[in-house]
Amino acid sequence: MYCPDQWTKYKEYFEESISKSHYDLYILMNPDCEPIQDGTRRYLDSRLEHYDQLKSHLIKFGKNWVEVGGSWENRYTESKKAISDLDLMVM
Repeated sequence: MYCPDQWTKYKEYFEESISKSHYDLYILMNPDCEPIQDGTRRYLDSRLEHYDQLKSHLIKFGKNWVEVGGSWENRYTESKKAISDLDLMVM
């Protein structure tokens, strides 16, 4: 759910696309760090609500996902570990 303002407008399309996607792993970033405005961030004031929506859709559609948070270094380390663990499960 990348664009919350477009979700209601194209809900059927988005839900069909999500249900058909087959990614090995989704990494959900907890909004527990300071946001960095790089000119592309539109929802800085509603990060927690957006996060909750993303999480509920991952659950609703039965996707394989992990949540990472904390410092930027911790996010990187935990993401790498989740990917490595996934690679081990495939082998």
